[in-house]
Amino acid sequence: GFNNGADIGMWLSKFYGYTRATDSTLLDLVEAEKYQNNAYDNIKVTEGLEIEGYGQSLWGGELSGFLTPKQDGDYVFYLAADDEAELWLSTDDNTENLALIADRRQAGGYRKYTAGWDDSETLDQPGRSLSISLKAGQRYAIKALVRDGVESYKNQRSNHLSVACRFGNEAAPVDGAEPIANEY
Repeated sequence: GFNNGADIGMWLSKFYGYTRATDSTLLDLVEAEKYQNNAYDNIKVTEGLEIEGYGQSLWGGELSGFLTPKQDGDYVFYLAADDEAELWLSTDDNTENLALIADRRQAGGYRKYTAGWDDSETLDQPGRSLSISLKAGQRYAIKALVRDGVESYKNQRSNHLSVACRFGNEAAPVDGAEPIANEY
């Protein structure tokens, strides 16, 4: 697990509306003038490393904060998202050192870390990191990006991004597992 120590223990969600969403990528989001200028349309604080039910279509979002592991060890991070998502982790608390550790280029259901929209669908690329060694008490910057590019899928407005992890030799998070909580 993680402990934010002196941190307030919140994740910051920034939302960016954009018009080229149906055929755009996350690269289009991060290269957009709005994103470059930090000119978000909406911002909110979340209690877990998750965006759920934003209520809009054709948007992009950034979820960011800091992790402080409670114990030394190897961690594997998992993404569940609609549509595509990326997860970035720094080697320290400097956001300039963020590096891509996981990406998910295929839409999946809410908190479905290893499956697609339902249990019958499998993912070509499940969106998990390699094992990453983290030190207890060290603060790490983390950022997740998500792009929602269609009005609806299977008659549902999904709009979500969840980040979960496992420690050491623990099993992967089951579909439906809670995201990383604010105390981390």
